[in-house]
Amino acid sequence: MNDAIRTLLRESDATVTSNSYSSLMPIARCDNKNDFHLRLVNVREIQRFLEHLRKCTATGPDGLPATLLKRLAEAIARNITRIVNASITQNIVPSSWKKANVIPVWKNKGSKTDASNYRPVSVLPVLARMLEKICARQLSKFCEYRIIIPPQQFGFRPKSSCEHALISATGTSMEEIDDGYLVGALLIDLLKAFDTVPHRLYYLSWNRSAVVLVPSSGFLATLLVKNK
Repeated sequence: MNDAIRTLLRESDATVTSNSYSSLMPIARCDNKNDFHLRLVNVREIQRFLEHLRKCTATGPDGLPATLLKRLAEAIARNITRIVNASITQNIVPSSWKKANVIPVWKNKGSKTDASNYRPVSVLPVLARMLEKICARQLSKFCEYRIIIPPQQFGFRPKSSCEHALISATGTSMEEIDDGYLVGALLIDLLKAFDTVPHRLYYLSWNRSAVVLVPSSGFLATLLVKNK
């Protein structure tokens, strides 16, 4: 445990000499106060994250189980906070946090002997998943406050579900029918949807929508790249 923490601290203290994502994210305008920036976290926040870890959470390739991190939350919170804040300020995710164990999960359809019927699930270290949640919460709050996410999107949003999407679609369709219009639906199911869209488009869309600018964009970009 101590060796793992010391290794992460050495990585977080390393001087940043280059930014491999600078070429992916052209800055279209000057930074301003209305753009999204990752906020540094405090020791109490990290301790709270650690204390609320589920004991059944899968262990990543670093071998640090959630039960151990949960038990030592108060003792390690200060050093973990230092690592997280160094990652945010230096635009670097520790290399050991980007390694993942890939587990094939059957899609509950088709033959189990066909590899295409399995979904690869990347199991990152528990602390890496904590870092992802910290960033996701901050970005989600910013998007909700700025009303950047369109109301037509129901997935991956708090207090939203498939039921809400069905209710909205049904209500809108009935209103259009009552007004004498024809109503149709176009349903698209993309195979391996996340892998279909190039990651570069994510970065460019963030930049154009003013959701994320450098340095936050470069840091969030590193979270999308995992060593499997």
